Amino acid sequence: NTWMVGVGMVVVFGLLNAIGVEVFGKVEVFLTFGMWTTLTIFGLCGILLSPVTHHSGWFGAPLDVSNLSGLFGYIGMAMFMFVGCELVTPMAPEIKKAHRTIPRAMALGLLAVAGCMFLYGAAINRQVNNVVVDAANHIFLLDTPMAIPAFANRVMGHVGQYWLGVGLLLAGCATINTLMAAVPRIIYGMALDGALPRFLTWLHPRFKTPVIAIAFGVAIPCLHAWYLNGDIDHIVPLILAAVCAWGVAYLLVTLSVVILRIRRPDLPRAYRAPWFPLPQIISSVGIIIAIINIAPPGMNSRDVLIPFGIMLGLTAAYALFWTLCVQRVNPFLPLPVEEVVERAMGNYEKRNNEEMTPDVLRPLV
Repeated sequence: NTWMVGVGMVVVFGLLNAIGVEVFGKVEVFLTFGMWTTLTIFGLCGILLSPVTHHSGWFGAPLDVSNLSGLFGYIGMAMFMFVGCELVTPMAPEIKKAHRTIPRAMALGLLAVAGCMFLYGAAINRQVNNVVVDAANHIFLLDTPMAIPAFANRVMGHVGQYWLGVGLLLAGCATINTLMAAVPRIIYGMALDGALPRFLTWLHPRFKTPVIAIAFGVAIPCLHAWYLNGDIDHIVPLILAAVCAWGVAYLLVTLSVVILRIRRPDLPRAYRAPWFPLPQIISSVGIIIAIINIAPPGMNSRDVLIPFGIMLGLTAAYALFWTLCVQRVNPFLPLPVEEVVERAMGNYEKRNNEEMTPDVLRPLV
């Protein structure tokens, strides 16, 4: 079964992340550079070759702004393409000068990805005829994964198909590696704050990594893949539903940042977003549009939104139960920032007696 390859990759990258953030960083740089270089080379080759199609512009027909449904669908897809760069933030305590490194790395990464995507999009539009593959559902070739091998074969023949296949494999590996680094640390941070059971805060004595949280992060996708037996027709709607849930989490975080900046403008901040609150408003509107238009062509939006609603309901029920019955606190009462920082410092010093205060916490001490 091919889905076992994905399970094996999740396990391997989970083990690599258990060794430490340095190993994660080296592996991620290699994977990302290989993926980005491959797509950029194919994009440049596709632009320099004589075109097969004949469009009036680089990216095909002009965008029909009068069709709001289609326009919002493209906005949602664009938001979806750039989701992931923020997953570096949970590793802030392990990064030197995180307040400078993370914003610069995110900006550089976004610009590099955007440039690569523009090249690749223009190239595939020039080299692949967007023929109809399913007239009943109005699905065209560029709406399907089959456009990728067609583009690779046009640019470099059979060698190109294998090369681009390796590049896409590197993209999958980079995504898995990122998730295996970020999600366990989110789980670990929630456990430190008391939102999850305390045993998830255990760190490896040598590597100082949250190995139990990493094990949970590995087990969740692996058990889902095993339960669904790798059935892509069931997995894709669940992935998209999870993306919707992730989007709601971003909305809540953005709202928290806005409220905190309004209530406590006096607090020192490692990074202060410019043009406040315009970026927060634009990003929130974009996320909402992406959630509404999450279903790809040929898929009923109910297949995505119903599992998303179930996920959201179960998570809200757990959060309410845990806050009221375990933590025994008012879930709607905001905590003073000083109390949160003191708790974070106490948790850090308790587990890292020999290390200095992490850069991300120093401005607030």
